[in-house]
Amino acid sequence: MINRPVAIKLRGVGHAGDQAANSHGRKPDTDEQFITAVSSERATRQREYDTRHLVSVRAATHW
Repeated sequence: MINRPVAIKLRGVGHAGDQAANSHGRKPDTDEQFITAVSSERATRQREYDTRHLVSVRAATHW
């Protein structure tokens, strides 16, 4: 697993946070949606890393 910083989304507290999120036309994410989005992003980053690593290993071992 790569240790890269993951952006932490700060949530508004109570009504003010909900109102702010709704003011630009979207509902605030539920915790479950947020967790799914973060884990999906991590999986994508891991796949990208694995692909780059595999290519570099193949290049290094191909003579």
